[in-house]
Amino acid sequence: LLAQVNGAFTYLEARLTDNCAATYGCKEQHRITGLLRAFNPAFAHGKVDALWVQRLASLPCFGCIPHVDALLLQEMPSYLNACQGVQVDVADPQAFATQVLSWWASNHTRFPTWAEAARIAMCLTPNSASCERVFSLLACMFGSLRSTSLADQV
Repeated sequence: LLAQVNGAFTYLEARLTDNCAATYGCKEQHRITGLLRAFNPAFAHGKVDALWVQRLASLPCFGCIPHVDALLLQEMPSYLNACQGVQVDVADPQAFATQVLSWWASNHTRFPTWAEAARIAMCLTPNSASCERVFSLLACMFGSLRSTSLADQV
């Protein structure tokens, strides 16, 4: 049993660090998700800078916005200033979504390029297929009788 558990954790670590076949790696999705945090006004102030914006603008999903990199950089100081002091409830997904969307609804005319990019980012559908594969693997290894075991009892 210990060998199976060790194998599962080795597999998970390989997935998250991209030390596995390219089709199973999660590193690029993690990088993109991290960049998209720039559209959370409570996160952006003090964290987003010109390098962050350049990396964000290079994502293929924003290729439909002409001169997106220059426009985001041009609007960045005003956007970050407006984000100062914004707080959202990250513990409650419904409240978080409502608060972030409300902030963008109130501020979209002040930062039109950021707002357009935010609309695109918020339409991206996260894919959970890779983590579902991991859960399936763990279910096969441990079965339904151990599904509620604590980690230190497995």
